[in-house]
Amino acid sequence: MADHYGHPKRFKRRFPLPAVISAVYDTNNGSHKSRKRKADPNTWQKNIRCLEYNTGARKQVNGVSGSRRVGSGCKDTCKLSCTKKFTDEERQGIFDSYWGTNNHQRRRDFTVSHTKIFKKTGSMTGGTPSRRSNTIHYFLPQGRDNIHVCKVYFLNTLDISDSTVKYNVNNSNNGLVIFAEPKVPVNKTSDTKKQCVINHINSFPKVDSHYCRATTKKKYLDPSLNIKAMYRLYSVKCKEEGSLMVTESMYRYIFNTEFNLGFHTPGKDVCDTCTKYKMKKEANTLTEVDDKNQEEHLKRKQQARNSKEKDKTRDGGSITAVFDLQQVMTVPKLNISSADYLRNLNVYNLTVLEFQSHQGHCYTWNETEGKRGTNEIASAITIWLAAKDAEGFEHVILYSDSCKVLSM
Repeated sequence: MADHYGHPKRFKRRFPLPAVISAVYDTNNGSHKSRKRKADPNTWQKNIRCLEYNTGARKQVNGVSGSRRVGSGCKDTCKLSCTKKFTDEERQGIFDSYWGTNNHQRRRDFTVSHTKIFKKTGSMTGGTPSRRSNTIHYFLPQGRDNIHVCKVYFLNTLDISDSTVKYNVNNSNNGLVIFAEPKVPVNKTSDTKKQCVINHINSFPKVDSHYCRATTKKKYLDPSLNIKAMYRLYSVKCKEEGSLMVTESMYRYIFNTEFNLGFHTPGKDVCDTCTKYKMKKEANTLTEVDDKNQEEHLKRKQQARNSKEKDKTRDGGSITAVFDLQQVMTVPKLNISSADYLRNLNVYNLTVLEFQSHQGHCYTWNETEGKRGTNEIASAITIWLAAKDAEGFEHVILYSDSCKVLSM
């Protein structure tokens, strides 16, 4: 196959660049959070260079880097008198519009739409057969018209090469540049395999964080599990079903990027006020107001402790107790692999400890009977209060932590 000049046509593997890199690699388009930090391709040096090349801010000629700019016009002997048709401001405007599109495909279409192919009318080889069979005419926009200019004037105005024009013209169809779709890598993991991994991870029972469930969406798996153990179960399942499986690294990647899961048992909560004060102190951003608020907070903290110690010794018809909700318990506890996929039952336990008698009372229910809301907590406390009223107590003092559910 030959091109418009009659030369053998050579195919090159080129693909259009994205219009705006940030539009392709959008990492902040949702509230979903994963277990690990996702890569931000906007900060990659190769993508930054790609964007600079795509906007004309960078070019490289013979190993020398620079930026694109409007070149000089053609010679005064030009038959088309191109320098008289456009002012320097008009040429600069054409250049800015061409490279300001920030879209490689649109620039290619511009090049094709402002060139026309004609059969050659003459030859300058002196009788020697010429390989050229066609001639390209070049045009630049001026208002709503396209003005015929010479090749040198056209290339220098846009700061592009002759090979760029030839390649775009040879790969055009009906005024548009057509490129083959990029080949899918043979080692690319299919969406079907990824969905199988996601379904397998979702099959494991999860529980919410006990203390931080109001401020985090992270959930937890059984502490006896880990990614390696989960992948081992996944491989056994794939072999039993006769389906293809992904590698362990891909399984780990999907687990870290598509889920916000942990394995360890959530730790005990800490005071938000003290934590914020400590972080500001480490960052050297404390103010006098922060010191004053922290001092008042510690005073209230000490007053609460003193009041609780005093209430512990009350007698004569008074009782003091503290209550708290235990972390979620999952049942049953089995050490066999087939049980890892079973939907465990979440069990909740509210414990009330009496200071005077050192007796504890546990009020237990499962997720089929209720949740961990204020209604369930109030129901359990009401049962305890009814029991204490039957025993003849007239005054009750209760203490709890700063959890909103317990303090409402």
